[in-house]
Parts: sequence; C-alpha cells; structure tokens
Amino acid sequence: MIFSLKSAENSADARRSGRLGLLAAAFCMACAGPACSTLRMAPGAALQAVWPVEGGNGFRSNAAPDSVPPPLRLRWKFNAQAGFGPVSPLVLGEATLVATRKGEVHAIDLASGKRVGRDAFGVSIEGTPAYADGLLLAPVAWGGRAVHARDLTSGGRAWRAGDIPVSSGLALWGDFVLAGDVEGYVRAWRLEDGEEAWSVQLDDRAGIYSTPAVIGDLLVAANDRGRVAALHAGDGSLAWSAEAGAPVQVSLAATKDRVFVATTRGGVRAFDARSGVLQWAYDVPKEREAASGAGDALAATAPSQIYLTAPATGARDLVFGASDGTVRSLNAADGSLNWTAEASDAVSAPPLLTAETVYAGTMGAMLKAFDRRDGRLLWETELEGRVKSAFALKESLLIVLAEPRHVYAYEPELQKDE
Repeated sequence: MIFSLKSAENSADARRSGRLGLLAAAFCMACAGPACSTLRMAPGAALQAVWPVEGGNGFRSNAAPDSVPPPLRLRWKFNAQAGFGPVSPLVLGEATLVATRKGEVHAIDLASGKRVGRDAFGVSIEGTPAYADGLLLAPVAWGGRAVHARDLTSGGRAWRAGDIPVSSGLALWGDFVLAGDVEGYVRAWRLEDGEEAWSVQLDDRAGIYSTPAVIGDLLVAANDRGRVAALHAGDGSLAWSAEAGAPVQVSLAATKDRVFVATTRGGVRAFDARSGVLQWAYDVPKEREAASGAGDALAATAPSQIYLTAPATGARDLVFGASDGTVRSLNAADGSLNWTAEASDAVSAPPLLTAETVYAGTMGAMLKAFDRRDGRLLWETELEGRVKSAFALKESLLIVLAEPRHVYAYEPELQKDE
C-alpha cells in the first residue's frame, strides 16, 4: 500500500452553525438562463435530509424500515433529458435530486413530479452526489476538477477540488467529504473550503470505482485489483487491509460490525469491520455444473463470470442481484443461502430492502417486488428502459431511474391520496 498523507485540519464551526441555522424544505427557481443555477433552497423550515448519500446512509445499506407493500401505482414520471450512471437519487425534504451523465442535477417535487430546480455542472456525473451542511457535493468523471460543491442556500459555487476523475459516489464523515478516484487514491477534502486534508493510494495502477462505506470512524474502500482497506477517516492512516480475491467495482455495504464486498467474479466476502478478518465467503454457483470428463471438471473449477450488484443489507439478511438474472438472499451472520428468485433478466443495480419487500430492477426494463422472507414474486411492472441505477425511498414513495432518461415515483396502490 502506498501512502501519501497530509495532516487533517480542524474545520470552522462558525460556517457550520451559519448553514444549519435556516435550511429550506423547498427548492425555488432563481433565474431563467440555462447557464444559471436554479437549484436553491427557499427560506423556511429546516431541510430534512432523508436520503442524503448513495444507499441512504454511510453503511450503503440500501434499506429502510418503511413498509412499501405491492402492488404499486405510478405517481409521476419525469423526463431528465439524459441518461444516468450507476447513481442513486437523493431525497432532501420534499424533493428528490437526480444527477445525469449530461452533467445536470434536477430537483423534482415529490408530490407533483414537477421540476423545481436545476444545476448544470458541465461534465458527466457518474457517481452519486452527497448532501451535507447546506452543500450539494457532486463527483465528476472528467473536466479538471473531481468534486464540485454548490451552496444550496444561495445557488452559487462554493468550491471545486481535486484533479483526478471520480467515478464512484461520495462518502461523508465529520467535516470531510471523501472519495476514491480512478488512479486508486482515497482522498479527504474539508467541507468548509475543499482543501485536501489527506490522500492515500491503495495500490499503484489500480483504480477505485466502488463507493466506500463508513463504519464509525473508519472509511472502507476497495479497488479493481481486489484490495479492501479500512482507513481512519480523520487522517487516512491504515487500520487494516484484506483481499477480496477478485476485482471490486460496485459499492461496498456494511453494518456496524461487518463490511460486505461483492466482486466481479461472483463472490461476496464479509470482513470484520474492526480487524479485517474474513468472517465468511459466498460464491455464486458456476454456470455449468461438473459432469464426467476432465473438460467438464476443469470448467467447473474456473472462476465464475457472474457480475454481482452492490448488496443491500439488513440486520439479518444480505440481498444482491446478478448478471445471471437471479436475486439472492444470504444470512448476514454466516453467508448461508436464504433463497433465490428468478428475475428473468440481468440485475445490475442494488436491490432495495423495505420492511417486508425486496425491490429490484432489471436490464429487461422490469421493476419487481419479492417477498423478503422467501423470495416469492409479489408484483412486477414494465418500464420504458433498463434499470442500472440504485433506488431511493421516502416513507412509501419509491424513486426509480430507468434508461433512457426517465425518473419514476411509485407508491402503494392502497395508500390514501393526500
């Protein structure tokens, strides 16, 4: 592991208290020109950060305790005018924020599906933005700066930082925003002004394309060589390092005790969050079972070419989709298989766990609901395009991104109209 560290500095409490004073629950249109940001928070009550980062929280759990029973009905559909990377929508107050590969972020009213704000970053946004302390933080794949910060109270630019592209989502810890870049560095910037506090390169010539997880004061990241490393978020010093055995290109997931890593070779690895000791390993069965003959036996021992999604994690279960068209649920304690469910087409976006239901989108343009207890198919509906992006949820309203450019909001049919 290669270290290149800068000492962390204390951030200014004055700016934090000023931003947290009055944040708005609604977005407003500030100007009409296409080059002008209209992504602002109107003066009002404090903004509620419902789903402020990818996966909903630092654990990247992709789970919520809300009950969202199918069948669902479409509440609204929004045309974002561009496609999406493997991003998650954010939910702030009564709006969802959606980033596109055209470099735009749209704020959409959750009740009506109407756009109430927009900002153009000018470069593709591949990873999920994050919200903290009145700032919208967007990772950019190209364009000279890795992270752009916008002040949502004024609609103006706060700062830009970094010069190596970031294709994964952002993590938040204390007064820092953290990310892995395509050259394999994990970096921490101060929320106050974008100054780099520290940087660590996990491996030479190995990029980071998965969003890190935050477990207490540890940031856990993985690269496309399969190295998993836990860094102390305050200064970047190494807590532990482990090997996943294959490249990692999807976001990590965690609980307070464990971190879960899905690989490009059909494997899931569970590591102890504090020590990095491997707790269990699960491998998707090979595509062809062994039969008689040396050739078949060799095929059975070859690495699986099944790609897995980022896992969704609950207290007792771990659910993920795969390129073989199957959704699987594992026992989070020991990695044993709970159930499998056929999705008919490849699943490339992480599922979403609700109280009783697992929601998954497919590359065949289907949105499906499975019983969380046994994997039984409960409901499905066809969308206008493939689902490659993560979900977000506010209470019982499910936000879905689908190609080529649409945002959908679904709610239970039995839910009473407001």
